[in-house]
Amino acid sequence: SVQAKEKNIVLSCVKEGLESSVINIDKDRFEQVLINIIGNAVKYTPSGNVDIKVRSKNDSLFILVKDSGIGMTAKERERLFEKFYRVKNAKTDSIVGTGLGLWITKQIVELMSGSISVDSMEGVGSLFTIEFPLVKEKQKES
Repeated sequence: SVQAKEKNIVLSCVKEGLESSVINIDKDRFEQVLINIIGNAVKYTPSGNVDIKVRSKNDSLFILVKDSGIGMTAKERERLFEKFYRVKNAKTDSIVGTGLGLWITKQIVELMSGSISVDSMEGVGSLFTIEFPLVKEKQKES
């Protein structure tokens, strides 16, 4: 939130239908995933907003991080989760990074039985979706 305030970016979070939702994850690694995804959304958004929505639907928990940032082309999205890949263009020249953050994030999410995907449009922004299976009732009891 500090970086968002420095850039005058509105950061919001909405939670829907989470009353009895339980996921089986490593809390510290999950925090690392959120810091990276939300941090990237702020980093690649010159102005505007970053909206986080957490919701339970069917047998999954979804974390959606949507920004009004610079977005990406379809070709850039194809390689986004590759090790050391960074989107390189005039809009990203001044943004610092190694190209490891999203690769590491994907590995962590998948190790916790989740999935991560991105939808993006250049000049409009990006939407990252993280999905984790909900723990079933019998698993909660044991």
